[in-house]
Formats: sequence, structure tokens, C-alpha cells
Amino acid sequence: RRFHDDFQDVLRQVNDRLERGFSQEEKAVFTAYFLEQQTMRDIAAAQQLTENQVKAVIRRIRRRAKTLFEENFS
Repeated sequence: RRFHDDFQDVLRQVNDRLERGFSQEEKAVFTAYFLEQQTMRDIAAAQQLTENQVKAVIRRIRRRAKTLFEENFS
């Protein structure tokens, strides 16, 4: 249960950073994938990206989330 709570805190912090440091593309992918749980295929179609581009954006977001988690919860 603790990990889940910590992870939710990190997601909130990532969401807060959306307004400050993420590109429009990253904001859209973060919202669609992590909050709305859309598929990569659906996101790619909606954002006029390839699935590989969506995967790359998700990797960048995950790296940032991992850094936030390590900085705040290690």
C-alpha cells in the first residue's frame, strides 16, 4: 500500500510539472496515457504521431517520474 501511495504522490508531482516544464505533446500524452488510460495506438492517432513517437514520449515521462520518486522517497 505504501508504494501505491508514494507512486500517486509522484504522479501528482509530475502532473504539477506539466504546467511548468512539459511540452504540449508531453502534456497530452501524459494525460491520455497515465490519467485516461488510453492505448498508445489511440494516442498516436489523436495526436497525429507514430506509436514509436508516443512510446518515446512515455519513456521521457517515466524517466522524469523516476527521478522525482528517487529525489523525494529514497
